[in-house]
Amino acid sequence: MGNGWLLVVVVGKIKTLKRQAYGYQDQEFFKLRILGIDEAKYALTG
Repeated sequence: MGNGWLLVVVVGKIKTLKRQAYGYQDQEFFKLRILGIDEAKYALTG
């Protein structure tokens, strides 16, 4: 398998986040949520 699966996973997470964020007034907050989508995973492995 190539690295294509990683892109599919990230796109799926962004779509889920977009559904949850419907109605957000602060676009900057939404941008930060997308950019930090995998931070929790890496923080827990330390």
